[in-house]
Amino acid sequence: VHVANDLISPGFVSSASMPVPTPLPAAGFEWSLQYLQGCPDLQLSCDNVFDVLAAAHFFGLPRVQSLCVAYLSQHLAPQNLLGCL
Repeated sequence: VHVANDLISPGFVSSASMPVPTPLPAAGFEWSLQYLQGCPDLQLSCDNVFDVLAAAHFFGLPRVQSLCVAYLSQHLAPQNLLGCL
């Protein structure tokens, strides 16, 4: 995982452009912190993906944002939408 590339990516978007829940969800913060530390066992799930997405946006981690969007596009369906929200 190339964390430095995520932090200085030309696709960086300021967190001011999207409202972020305050306080930042603990699950998203912890996941992002573990990602930055290079933890190899991180998993996205319906239980944490929206929190991780909010934290990734807040911290400016476009690779994590992309991982969340890819997860949602693969796992979100009308049958499980309410379970993920």
